[in-house]
Amino acid sequence: MKTSGLIPLLAAVMALIFISMDEVKGADTRHKSFEGLIIYLDEGEVLVKKGSHEAAFQLGEQVALEKSKAAVKETRLALCQRIKIWYEIKEGKKLAVKIQILTPGYCGP
Repeated sequence: MKTSGLIPLLAAVMALIFISMDEVKGADTRHKSFEGLIIYLDEGEVLVKKGSHEAAFQLGEQVALEKSKAAVKETRLALCQRIKIWYEIKEGKKLAVKIQILTPGYCGP
């Protein structure tokens, strides 16, 4: 049995597998974003609406909160704020990574 042609073939297959694994791994580190209005908020979840689309995001302990110049006085998330949220999908749920407050809330206290 000839093995001289089999070794380069196996090396090429292994290289393709490693390249594919790196591409999948890189896809996990990129974050998607969503921009809209906060319509529901509690300790562990925020519901954001943009047009007719609503999206629920889980709030972990590692969420970075940023403020734009228009919302510089805002110290925490509140209803009716317009936000941009970056998230990653873990275990089928959208986990917030970073939230930027774009405008202050206009709802009552």
